[in-house]
Amino acid sequence: MPITSVDIPEKEMRHLDRLKSGGLIRHKKDAIARAVHFYRVLELHLWDPPVLRAGGQRGLLMTEGGVRSLSSGISEGELKRIGLDIGRTFQKHFLIAANVDLASRQNWPTFLDFLRNLGWGSFTMEENRIVVTQSGLPLAIAEGCLQGALGVPLAKVTGNLQMAILEVREEV
Repeated sequence: MPITSVDIPEKEMRHLDRLKSGGLIRHKKDAIARAVHFYRVLELHLWDPPVLRAGGQRGLLMTEGGVRSLSSGISEGELKRIGLDIGRTFQKHFLIAANVDLASRQNWPTFLDFLRNLGWGSFTMEENRIVVTQSGLPLAIAEGCLQGALGVPLAKVTGNLQMAILEVREEV
């Protein structure tokens, strides 16, 4: 890794000192490297409040409770349809802006990392299944989004409010 030197404002250095003394980070350089990583993956150079962008899409910061309130009273089928629309938008964006074809399974981890970085939850591939945990959205939206973006039918194997296992169904 190349060595570099940057001037960091005193206020930010005091914050790093508090993180280190509180045991939240081991080294200041690790926190700075991680901040630069998220600056890149969240495209913070495009953020200009009130418009925040992530992955070429406008992002909104909202509490999980706010999302749940907005989605209350909407049927699970309608939430899944909303997720499908979101997923298709992401699919087009990945193809046009990033030249990443989500129809290819080798690109799925890139998309799952994208969703994780947006705070949507944790997404892991296990053979022919996608495990969704810590979802910040109703799982029906996450399921629909995955199905729309990846372009494959998914069947819920099991699920509850905290977790879902979705099996990829091959089209005949």
